[in-house]
Amino acid sequence: TVTFDAAYASTPAEKVEVKIENINTRETQTATTDAQGKATFGSIPAGAYNVTARREMTPAEFLAFAGVQVSAPVLFQASELNQTFAPSQPNALTLT
Repeated sequence: TVTFDAAYASTPAEKVEVKIENINTRETQTATTDAQGKATFGSIPAGAYNVTARREMTPAEFLAFAGVQVSAPVLFQASELNQTFAPSQPNALTLT
């Protein structure tokens, strides 16, 4: 599950591109989060992964989301290195 940080009430992060990369094989998978901040991947072998997440909002999207007017796109991103994944184990990531 991907959420925005506490500055944004830790709300679920929708439309976030999440990429996982197996540290040993370098195989990658990418998924986009749903309204609950969940990204669903195909079969993921147990192992160690690097995880990155990013979401860029237009000024209009950011105004609707945060109530703050900006003149340029706003980028949220996060990464977790060397995360151990096991079958059916949920993982969490916070965007800042």
